[in-house]
Amino acid sequence: MIQSKLPNVGTTIFTRMSQLAAECGAINLSQGFPDFDGPPELREAVGRHIAAGHNQYAPMTGLPALREQVAKKIEQFYGRRVSADSEVTITPGATEAIFSAIQALVHPGDEVVVLDPSYDSYEPSVQLAGGRCVHVPLALPDFSIDWQRMAEAIGPRTRLVIINTPHNPSGALINREELDRLAALIRDRDIYLISDEVYEHLVFDGVAHTSVLSHDELYPRSFVVSSFGKTYHVTGWKTGYVVAPPALSAELRKVHQYVNFCGVTPLQWALADYMAGHPEHLRQLPGFYQAKRDLFCDLLLDSRFRFTRAPGTYFQCVDYSAIRPDLDDYSLDELLAPLASEFEEVARAAGLALRARIPRLAVRTDARLLSRILRNLLSNACRYTERGSVLLGARRRGGKVRLEVWDTGRGIPADQLQAIFLEFNQLDAGRASERRGVGLGLAIVDRIAGILGYRIEVHSTPGRGSLFAIEVPLVRKPARPAPGEAIARVSAGDPLPGRRLLVVDNETEILFSMSALLGQWGCEVLTATDLEGARKALDGRAPDAILVDYHLDHGATGCQLLGALREDYGAEIAAVMITADRSDDCRRALARLGVPLLNKPLKPGKLRAALSALLGEL
Repeated sequence: MIQSKLPNVGTTIFTRMSQLAAECGAINLSQGFPDFDGPPELREAVGRHIAAGHNQYAPMTGLPALREQVAKKIEQFYGRRVSADSEVTITPGATEAIFSAIQALVHPGDEVVVLDPSYDSYEPSVQLAGGRCVHVPLALPDFSIDWQRMAEAIGPRTRLVIINTPHNPSGALINREELDRLAALIRDRDIYLISDEVYEHLVFDGVAHTSVLSHDELYPRSFVVSSFGKTYHVTGWKTGYVVAPPALSAELRKVHQYVNFCGVTPLQWALADYMAGHPEHLRQLPGFYQAKRDLFCDLLLDSRFRFTRAPGTYFQCVDYSAIRPDLDDYSLDELLAPLASEFEEVARAAGLALRARIPRLAVRTDARLLSRILRNLLSNACRYTERGSVLLGARRRGGKVRLEVWDTGRGIPADQLQAIFLEFNQLDAGRASERRGVGLGLAIVDRIAGILGYRIEVHSTPGRGSLFAIEVPLVRKPARPAPGEAIARVSAGDPLPGRRLLVVDNETEILFSMSALLGQWGCEVLTATDLEGARKALDGRAPDAILVDYHLDHGATGCQLLGALREDYGAEIAAVMITADRSDDCRRALARLGVPLLNKPLKPGKLRAALSALLGEL
């Protein structure tokens, strides 16, 4: 049996989010890489050197020409002359440089001081060396070093301190005074330093980067790490370097030669050429990225996010505490009846019965957020139940209303009841294993419940089923009637059977339930998540009507999609816009388009009334 050396490490969140972004065509905000390519001259140089035959092993320490360019840069920017031969080492990425430095220094029982939050590779690298991380939280709100905690963290077993400037992910900078304080703290102790400076050239507002390379007392005991990938917008090249005094470089190279030996040769040739031919790139980087930062922050000014413009890197931390739920009073019938109708067909398609028990009560809540919680719970109940039924119910408990979703599924073992709320955790038996999913449903439920101040209660018996429940504040007044629930009929009869309808929404579960509901009304239903999918589904024949969500993926809107399809077919195709967005911008956009609007959570009665009115005129 294998005894893991990293028992608490699984697939990283970065790997999972990158995979998910690729599968969904989403913008990936989980990692630090740009959405634009590196300089064309640099990319062209790679092909040139491949064609020239520079495809065999480079020297273990790195291509001499590239090491010389790094040494020149360091002297130019930080005033320190370093030996390209004995102090500069090219590595396949900054992460490998950090790993090798840690393995060179840390022995079993040693302690390493890490400032949190921190790059997630630090601690596993320390653990593999037999060391232990001592975590020192950075002080809020500016992510500055808490020097009292720092002093308390350093003890007789401390071997290494790791700093990161500009800091990932806050963008905070360490200045000269702070480096002096650090030097004083570790003076006369056998303690070394790793300075992670991969964002060294991404410093804004006219401030110069303060590198350990410019500090005469710290550099003799330091590994300074940087990244060509970050500097030249080619993170996939995984090429970096580490600068350290000769004795430390020698120890690092002993490890490095047995980890990777060397980096990719033609990339090193290309980088050397570009650094020699385009020294202006490094001077232009701060302004280039600051313009992007300022544009992003300017666009956030009218939002409810609060922030201080990050002084470094391409990250921006925002405070969302001012965003509050949009609370109002609703009858349970308003909230639960549409969900019961929506999932009745979902359950039937899965061979299940859906029952609803909705008392005449009213609650105060955010209808959109509450519906999202219940929709995820009902979806999971239908997904993980092999046979039997699903119950959506409510009951009064003092000053609250307890909303419950029951199922007769396989149940959840007691030791998994907490894990089910973790991101990317999925139960993997039965019909659920055949469905697409990423294990985010209950994690989203947990987050939304936290925003609303609700506690999620779970009871489950393996082999018998599960109960998920939340308690919502009761409104002590009669529940108001739900207007417009009567199904509209035209005098000539029901206009819906046989109608060809296109439904466009970026949530596949909504498409599934809408298809089931409209199919029950006798409609032919086509579904899509975007314009390309809609055109493919229509196959050259215009629908009788389009039902489209206002907000689609990648910044697209239902208005744009509807306009494109009307242009395709040269006709004013009837349409209904569906949205949870109640903003003035949304209302103005739809007013200009002249289509009826239905707000989420969608009531089947109102939907049928709107469709009947539109199609009864055709």
